[in-house]
Amino acid sequence: MRIKFIKNIVNVLRGKKVEKWVGNSILIDDQGKLKKYHGKRIKVSIAGNNNEIILNKKDLKKRLDFTINITGNNNKVKIGKIGTGKFSLTMVGHGHTFCSGDSNYTVNLTILMGTRWNNDNIMSENLSITIGKDCAFSGADLMVYNKNNSISIGDDCAFSNEVFVQAGDGHQILQHSTGKVLNNNRYNIVIGNHCWIGRRVFVLKNAQINANCIVGANSLVTKKFSEQYVVIAGNPAKIIKDDIEWDRRTVFD
Repeated sequence: MRIKFIKNIVNVLRGKKVEKWVGNSILIDDQGKLKKYHGKRIKVSIAGNNNEIILNKKDLKKRLDFTINITGNNNKVKIGKIGTGKFSLTMVGHGHTFCSGDSNYTVNLTILMGTRWNNDNIMSENLSITIGKDCAFSGADLMVYNKNNSISIGDDCAFSNEVFVQAGDGHQILQHSTGKVLNNNRYNIVIGNHCWIGRRVFVLKNAQINANCIVGANSLVTKKFSEQYVVIAGNPAKIIKDDIEWDRRTVFD
């Protein structure tokens, strides 16, 4: 089995143990049974210890574009079935969790979890992204930074192109007079079941979209919406119509 070292990042495509990094595993879920994965259909790089990746057996037979890069320790990744698409996940830090449910739809998704500060060993910790079943992503970026932040997406959601969902900030915001950091709180984003997120929507830290909502194109969502069956749109987003629901069928079905 070939093991390739690139800038101290160990490629564990075939799940072989390496002394430098220990306890890492790539497993397949075969009807509820976990087995070691020795295939070539995914690109995985791991620099760290005790990281676990669980994939769906059916996806390994498809021509999916999977790329997973992990730098850190004790991270967990579980990816459910994907209909078709391109999936890229980068984890930097320790104790992160990514979990997605099964979907028969297209999943074009780029995910960034965590950062490293000032090129030293201070990394993000305990970040979480969960995605429910039967979600479709035409082209979305999910980003979660800092510590203890999360993104939660419910079942049966549809994301259009160029959607950005970001929990946390990439840089500090300081009070000028005291130097106090103002944006180091815990930030969570929640998107409920059966939501349709339009093109070029931004969903930012602490936003909440309740179940059965539509978010219009080019909207900026920065607060919590507790109402269901509404259309949310604008910059900043607000409710523009109520008593509305949506269906995946085309207009002429």
